[in-house]
Amino acid sequence: MTKDTIWGRINIGFENIITKIINAYGRSLDWFLSHKLIVFFGVIMLFAGAGALGALGFIGSSFAGNGDRGEFNLIVELDPQATLIQSNRVAQDVEEIVKKHPEVTRIFTNVGSVGTQMGGSLSQPNTIDMTVSLVGKLAKSINRTSMRAHSR
Repeated sequence: MTKDTIWGRINIGFENIITKIINAYGRSLDWFLSHKLIVFFGVIMLFAGAGALGALGFIGSSFAGNGDRGEFNLIVELDPQATLIQSNRVAQDVEEIVKKHPEVTRIFTNVGSVGTQMGGSLSQPNTIDMTVSLVGKLAKSINRTSMRAHSR
């Protein structure tokens, strides 16, 4: 390598940076090995601090909280021998009960099929699946959990 060419100067500069990193690592390693007690207690403090974050509530217990999305699903299962007509009548009755709450903005009801399996829905004439949407957080006087419990 020579300083006469651009490529040589780039390589020498890169080698100088690597040499500085190696020297800094060596100095750090020497310090850590000569101060073992300080390093030991520092590691203990880091573990204690990490545990305290959860215990003091700074870190939650779930990756992403459930939050209040402003909607919930209401699934009603009737007697297995119930017909689609009977399920539809019950769905209309439940819709009327849910509509009485001013916080409800929209109800999407699916009678006779719930969920999906391999791209299609499962046909169950005795099952009702409702998605109930509520007004925004600032405008509603009841949260999603309370509304869901009240609907039961």
